[in-house]
Amino acid sequence: MDQKALQAKIAELREAAEQARALSVDLSDPEAEQGFVELARKMDAEADALERTAERKKASRHAVKGD
Repeated sequence: MDQKALQAKIAELREAAEQARALSVDLSDPEAEQGFVELARKMDAEADALERTAERKKASRHAVKGD
């Protein structure tokens, strides 16, 4: 996955996590609310992992170029 695709996926995950959090506030069922909160947490964790991958790729490119 190239850098632009990684950044797009990260943004998509962050937006989906925010939407899940917003939905959880509107629910009266505590179990459903918790499910959306957990979903948001998982999407944030995946976005964090992709950000680390993007940083490693960027660092390795700079190391190869000698920057």
